[in-house]
Amino acid sequence: MKSVEEWEDEITLAALRFPGVREIVRVDSHPSAIKVRVTLSPEVFVQIYVNVATDTRNMALIVSGQWRYARDCQFCRNWHRHPFDQPDEHDIGPTGGQPMDIEEFLEKVQELVEREELL
Repeated sequence: MKSVEEWEDEITLAALRFPGVREIVRVDSHPSAIKVRVTLSPEVFVQIYVNVATDTRNMALIVSGQWRYARDCQFCRNWHRHPFDQPDEHDIGPTGGQPMDIEEFLEKVQELVEREELL
């Protein structure tokens, strides 16, 4: 199991690979969890939360203060997706139910940002 520090390093290294990243900030951290914000613009950012004690992950694209796309799991079972066009939905189907790492999530965010012209 990775430590909070290892997760922070993974998030930072993955985020630095993507164009348009303005800032990477640790929003909150304690021995069992970390929350990091990857800012793309004043209105568009990615928030990543990892709890190492419960093996919970949440990765969300936030636009103008609202969730627009997310991937998450508790105990890293039962992954699900909150689709861009219906962020309140829980897609547990073949695509939504698949695990997703941080770099894959950021790749999908990049696609969405470009497609939706969010920047």
